[in-house]
Amino acid sequence: MVIAYLRAFYKDDDKDVVRIGRVLTLQHGNGIGREMMEQSLDRIKGKMPCKKIGLDAQKYAVGFYERFGFKTVSDEYGDGEPDLTRMYVHYSRP
Repeated sequence: MVIAYLRAFYKDDDKDVVRIGRVLTLQHGNGIGREMMEQSLDRIKGKMPCKKIGLDAQKYAVGFYERFGFKTVSDEYGDGEPDLTRMYVHYSRP
């Protein structure tokens, strides 16, 4: 049974930017989302060298992603629910 899911991919042909998409947890409040993000960021940094990692966060989740160093870089956008905000975290390549 899948209880959490996240995918990461290079943005277009730009190997400097990895995008995180389709973040999903079916069980909330038990640390699964935090653990998935920690492990995913470690794996991205180890296997997908890049200068920044980006995602589009739903408004209610912005604070969650800020705990991992993500910063908001856009106003909210979208045509209805959910409104999204673009966020990035920067780091230097090893």
